[in-house]
Amino acid sequence: MDVDDFKGINDTYGHLFGDEVIKKLALILQEAVEGRGFAGRFGGDEFFLCMYDIESEQELRAILQGIYYHFKNAFPDKEHQFSLTMGIAEYPRNSENFDMLMKKADRALYIGKFKGKNRYIIYKEHIHGELPEGEVEETSIVKAESGNRRVQLRISRENMCAVTSAIKTGRDRDEVLAEVFGKVIGAYKVEGINIYAGEDFENVYSYGRLTYPMKSTPYMKKKEVVEQFDELGIFHTAVKYVRDKYIDSFHGYMARHGILTSTQILVGTKDNIKALFTYDTENDIGSCSREELSDLMMLSNIIGEFLL
Repeated sequence: MDVDDFKGINDTYGHLFGDEVIKKLALILQEAVEGRGFAGRFGGDEFFLCMYDIESEQELRAILQGIYYHFKNAFPDKEHQFSLTMGIAEYPRNSENFDMLMKKADRALYIGKFKGKNRYIIYKEHIHGELPEGEVEETSIVKAESGNRRVQLRISRENMCAVTSAIKTGRDRDEVLAEVFGKVIGAYKVEGINIYAGEDFENVYSYGRLTYPMKSTPYMKKKEVVEQFDELGIFHTAVKYVRDKYIDSFHGYMARHGILTSTQILVGTKDNIKALFTYDTENDIGSCSREELSDLMMLSNIIGEFLL
C-alpha cells in the first residue's frame, strides 16, 4: 500500500508532520492485524500487511475498509484528504509462491493508482491478467530503491519467505533463525543478536560474533524502561547515552562486553510484551535510518509471532 500524495502532505505541512502520518498509519495497521499476521514498512510511504485466517472476501473487505476509515479520519484538524491505495493478493488462490503473491499485489496496487488512487484492488486474474509463475521481474516497490537499501529490501523479503516456509514445512526453529539472522548480519549494521522471552525475559536464542547474552532481562517489567521505546516498540541508541536513558545495570552490561550501539525491539505491546530482541554492534555507528529500524522491527515481529 501507498499513502496517496505523500509528497503533497510533506510540502503542505512539513516533513515532521509527514513523519507523524507514517507513525499513525503504522499504528492503524498494527491494530488491524489483531494478532493474525504482521505489518511492515518498505520505506517512505510504502507499507504492507500479511494476514492469515481470513475466512471470506467479505471479511477481507471489512478489514480494508476499517483501515481506510481510520486513516481518513486520523487528522481531523487538517484539510488534506488522507487516503491510501492498496493492492491485495490472496494465498493460495493467486499463488502459493511468496514472490509471485508480492508481484500480483504490486500489480493490483498500480492498477489502483492508475484508476485514480484512494481505493483498494483485490487481484483477480480474469480481470487483471495472469502473471506466469516463472516471471522474475522485481516489483515496482523494489525497483524504486538502490544501493545497500536495495540489498536490504531483498533480504527482508527473503527472510519473510524463510519464516513462511518454516511455518508451512515445520522446519527446525534454530535452523531458520540462523538462516535469517545470517542475512541480517551481512546486510545491516549488526554484529550480535539476542532474543529474550518468557515471564522474566530469559535468553532463548543468540546469534553472531558479538554475543554475550544476559541470562534474563527482568528489568523490562519496569515502566521507566518500557517508556524509552517508541510507538513501534523500537529503542535505538549509542551505549554512551544509555546511562541517562535506560538503567545503570544494563549500561554496565553492554559496556563490559564492548557493545557501543544497541537497537532493541519489543514484540507485542508495552502492556503485554511477548519478547525483546537486541541487535548490537561494537562500533559507534550513530543513527540507523528509519527504514533499517523498520526492517528490524518487522523481522522481530514476524519471528515473535510465528516462531517463538
